[in-house]
Formats: sequence, structure tokens, C-alpha cells
Amino acid sequence: MQLPQCSLQELTALANQGDAEAEYVLGMRYFQGHDVTAECQEAAK
Repeated sequence: MQLPQCSLQELTALANQGDAEAEYVLGMRYFQGHDVTAECQEAAK
């Protein structure tokens, strides 16, 4: 599975399970506003 192409829900589930790459990709999506509203506070989690 290529994480940058995963849905937001898939990334969130993987990140919640402790997948470091998913956490990074999810954080970058929030930081850059890809598929989500840019939220610096959420990106910092």
C-alpha cells in the first residue's frame, strides 16, 4: 500500500495504530491542506 495515495480514513486508522509513516503523511496532509482543511494544531499531533 502506498501511503500517500491512501484515503484520509485509511491513513487515520493506520496512524492511530502507531504506523510512523502514516502519522507523517497524515500530518503533512493537514499541514499542507491536502484533502483536509489546513490545521496546524492537528498537523502537530
